[in-house]
Parts: sequence; structure tokens; C-alpha cells
Amino acid sequence: MDIYDQEKDRVSVLDLPQLYKRPTAAELLATLKRLHLKPFCWDDTEVSEHDRVEEEGLPSYLTSIIASSLAWITDDVVKEQIWEAASARLSERSGRSAIPSVSRTFVIPATPATKAVSLTLHEPSLTDDNLGHKTWLASFLLAKRLPALRPYLPSLNKDSSQTSRPRVIELGAGTGLVGLAVAALFDVDVHLTDLPTIVPNLRSNVDTSLSNAADSAKGRISVGELDWSDLSCSEHKAEIQYDLVVAADPLYSPQHPAWLVAAIELVLKKTDQAARVVIELPLREAYMPELEDFKTRMEALGLLIEAEGLESGFDDWESAANGRTEVESMVLGLLTLAAIPTTIGVAEGISSTKKKQDDNEEEDPTVAATTEAQRMRKFHLHCYCDGPSSSAAAASITGGQVILRDEKVRPLS
Repeated sequence: MDIYDQEKDRVSVLDLPQLYKRPTAAELLATLKRLHLKPFCWDDTEVSEHDRVEEEGLPSYLTSIIASSLAWITDDVVKEQIWEAASARLSERSGRSAIPSVSRTFVIPATPATKAVSLTLHEPSLTDDNLGHKTWLASFLLAKRLPALRPYLPSLNKDSSQTSRPRVIELGAGTGLVGLAVAALFDVDVHLTDLPTIVPNLRSNVDTSLSNAADSAKGRISVGELDWSDLSCSEHKAEIQYDLVVAADPLYSPQHPAWLVAAIELVLKKTDQAARVVIELPLREAYMPELEDFKTRMEALGLLIEAEGLESGFDDWESAANGRTEVESMVLGLLTLAAIPTTIGVAEGISSTKKKQDDNEEEDPTVAATTEAQRMRKFHLHCYCDGPSSSAAAASITGGQVILRDEKVRPLS
């Protein structure tokens, strides 16, 4: 009786063909085929046959097949097939860095405004620390969130008949999931960039996507090299700037905040107040200093956070027991009155509030003292004088707090 034809209860490794019973080559090959681990794609709920076999004991079972001479099987070619299959099943259970090349399909769910998008990406085996050959959780989360971010991305909401199609660039595109999702969801031109060692596989994934896309989507995606550590040698042309910059999981070295911000400064269309940067960042404890450094540098560049969110999910780099990763998404925009409360905007808001309070004070004089004190707390500043105090007035405010009122500076009593 075939154990896989029974009810979908999980079965033990002891129910698999045991070597001491000398199973046939066909039985072993069929079992090893059924134990194949389908490449992990986070939202995949399909139950495959290997999910019905307890993982406990499987590595030892596979190792015993590899170590066995399989003496009762006379065909040497078939023996090699069995050993290779067992080795492949064992590597699939040895962590992401041991898995051979795989192709995974990622599905971006449909929304009321967008269609569902299915993208199949090739991931080469990880060699020479080329982490860009893996599709990371942050990329998938950002790709799924893109439709919800559209209200925060004014360049995507312009009338396409009146303006040229928006330009989007992905920095550190890796396997290309985010950039390809942008191209599929929005009417934009997308340029995907990464290191020279990553670009060949990235370009292959783009070519595959274009071959499967509708004719209207072709020609809207391009690929190029961009090394953040040496922007002077990049393929990027300084005169080409982008309305939207996207990046997912870009910080995993102390140098990356400075390099990434420099790359953003190079490519972002800073003359357009509608330009935005969208970053998806895993909150890994070891890289929190890099995250804070990045935020500080972005603010110095004139970019402030307009919207941010936090979610968590499992990455396939670690085991399910400890692989949950919190991910922060940020939309950063240029300093603008329309989106950021600048000094002028705050002053206008306070002036409006003051007018309402003055009207109330005229009706009820008892509230005047309270509202006056509240207004003054909004305007006090720390003031420190450099150099010797040249007057008694300067000496009176050195190291203290002052109030700016009626165009005069007064000590805060």
C-alpha cells in the first residue's frame, strides 16, 4: 500500500523504504522524488507530499542512502541517480546557503486597483558571499505593499497624458522582485541596478519577465550596473534622474548608509517636490546603528519620513523557530510645505490657534493667563552665546532660555 495514498496524516521516516529490506531502485527513486522540497515562497499554502513526512530523522535517512553501496542494485547508472537525488534532498534541508540554484514564483495579490502579479525568479546558488542572488523577505513585503503606497507617491498619480511617464530606479535590485513588481503594477519606466556580479542573473530575470509580459509592458524595464562604493565608475548618467527610488534590505555593512545615501543623492530628482524614496529595512539588532546612521544622513540630504509602517514575517534564511524578522517600511520625501510641517507651516498653524484663543479670552478673561503661558511654551528656545558677553543683556541670556515675542528676545522667567 502506498503511504502517500492514505489520509493526509503526517508519516514517520520509519514508514519510508528501509535499506535493510533492500527496496528496489524504483521505490527509492520514487521516495526521493516525493521528498523534494519545493522552493519556499512565503505566502504559498499548497501542501506537497514532503509536507506529510515528519522531518525528524530525514537527514539521517538520506545520509544512509548516500553512504550505502546499494549492492543489491546492479545498474551503476541507476545507483548514481539514487545517490544524486539523495544528495539533493539533503542539501535542500541544509539551509539556504547550501541549496543549489532554484526558481521561485512570487505572487503579488490583486487589489481593487491592481491586478494580481506572478513573477518567477531564478536564484543561483550562493557563492562568494553574493547575497544579491537570494530574494529576501523585505523585497517580497515591499512588493506586496506597493499598491497601498501609491497615495504617498505623487509622481505616480500625475496625468500621464500631460507629463512624461515617471521614472523609477531600484538600488540593489538583487533578483529584481521589487522593480519588476513596480513595472507590472504601474505605468512607469523602471531601471534596475546592482553590482556587476549580480547583474547577469538580474538581467536574465528581467528578460524572462519581458518574454512573459503583455506587449504593452515591453521596453519599460532596463538593467544596469551601479556600485555605491564607487559611483564615479558607474554606468549611471548624471543627467538622468528619477521620480521614485526604491530599495529593499540595503543595509548590511557599516559603510552602506553613507554609500546608499550618496547613490540616492545621485539619482533622485531633487528639483521635483513630488520625488520620493521608498525603503524597506529589516530591524535586525546587529544593524540598528546602520539604520540610525541612514536616517540621519537622509535628513541631512533634505529628506524626511512622510509615512512609515512596521510588520513582521519569516525569512527563509533561518529556521521557522527563530526566523521571524520585523521589517520597517519608510516613504521619504523632499522637504515641502505640502507634506512636511516646516517652520512657516507651524507658525501659520499657531497663528490660527492664537486667533481662536484670543476670541475666547475676550469672552472669558479668566482663561487669559493660562493661554498666555501655553503660547509661550511653544516658542521658548535654548540660547547659548559664543565668546565673551559684550553687554549686560547678552550676559543675562547666556546658557538660558529665551522667548521670541513681538520681534524681541526676552529671557524666560
